[in-house]
Amino acid sequence: MTEKELHRLCREQGLDAGYEGNAQSFRILAKLAVRSENYAGLNLSRATLNAVLKYPWQYASIGKHRKKWGAYPEEKDDFEFARRNTHSDRTLEAELMNFADDVAYSIHDAEDFYRAGLIPMEFLVSDGPEIDRVIKRVQERTGFTQQQLVVAWESALPFAFDRRYTGTATHRSAVRSWTSQMIQRYVQAVDVSVNDGRPAFTVPANIRHEIELLKGLTWEYVIESPTLATQQMGHRKIIRGLFEAYLEAVSTRPAVLPPRFQDYLSGALADQVYGPLDQKQRQVRTVADIIANMTDTEALRMYRRLHGFSPGSLAEIAPM
Repeated sequence: MTEKELHRLCREQGLDAGYEGNAQSFRILAKLAVRSENYAGLNLSRATLNAVLKYPWQYASIGKHRKKWGAYPEEKDDFEFARRNTHSDRTLEAELMNFADDVAYSIHDAEDFYRAGLIPMEFLVSDGPEIDRVIKRVQERTGFTQQQLVVAWESALPFAFDRRYTGTATHRSAVRSWTSQMIQRYVQAVDVSVNDGRPAFTVPANIRHEIELLKGLTWEYVIESPTLATQQMGHRKIIRGLFEAYLEAVSTRPAVLPPRFQDYLSGALADQVYGPLDQKQRQVRTVADIIANMTDTEALRMYRRLHGFSPGSLAEIAPM
């Protein structure tokens, strides 16, 4: 939700591509991370940059490339460098990275939220109306059949979840064993082969079904919960407050900006960092870069400080 809010705010200020998390990761590697004062970014190889492109296309104002993309227009040269002499699909490394994300989100989130008491696994490991309801919701989101998801449920949810998490050594060990076994199972299920001279990455359908079912638990009990909805509303307010404060400061009081972002705007590497963006667009992109660089704790602290709720002290370190 905070990503969508930052995207909306950037577009309102004339930055058509707005903000996108995957494109921001590419921008950090290509432009913002510091290795030398003589050039922007980390000066990575083509293969390395290509490996992080989960969405190997640039932003487009219409069509599917408007929702998810791998690089902003101002990183066009870096994107084309990374993609030169490659086909239109993800690289094998990018496919592996994407699958690793899915495994992490499905298994670790399910474990963490079960242990926190947010996912009621004890109602899901035996037949009953609750698992039927969850399967139906996952079915609506994914298009998988009920039978596919029932089989996935039988394979993915273990006996260790037959009660609320107790925190005892025995229960903790059982849950961790499930996590380890599932990760090993999913990693070993991947098949990498060569098809028409190109590496092919394949994940069996039953593994995809299990991953989507586990991700569905987090979606159902955490992401769509009323508690998170109220928290997200607060997060959006913080993002708006930071954006407005930094946007004002970037043109009237640049000393408020972290030093390296001041350098990006006015230093010798400005044209490398911002490409064809005009001055106003560069300022907006800088504000987005600053906010994206913050942890949740830093964002909250700076919001309070910039709006006078908690002035802080001179010894307090601002996000760099």
